[in-house]
Amino acid sequence: MQLKDIIHVGVIDFEEDIGEITTFHTHLFLEVNKLFLRLESVEQYSKLKVSFNSDVDFSFDFDIEEDMSFCKYSAANIYFDSTLAENYISSVALYEPLFYDKSLACDAMEVVLG
Repeated sequence: MQLKDIIHVGVIDFEEDIGEITTFHTHLFLEVNKLFLRLESVEQYSKLKVSFNSDVDFSFDFDIEEDMSFCKYSAANIYFDSTLAENYISSVALYEPLFYDKSLACDAMEVVLG
């Protein structure tokens, strides 16, 4: 498996033609091959919920103001030593996993690139 991108999501608010981005610290997407792993903190930040999506999903449990829009941005160039490297995942560890129908929850997830 190849980790292609790390995507932050949030909202963008325009004021006098200048956009201000506010990211959600509770949601993160990892692009792995052609799937997106949605990582979401749940249970008052004590668990990590992991689900698979075909794209970045903006279905959140809260509303945004009328003049705001959802946004996403790639953070691969911040986290990876080289965005041209293949960034293959050598191992994934889930700590205290709980498996559900279309998702799982865990205390922590460790992704090792190699």
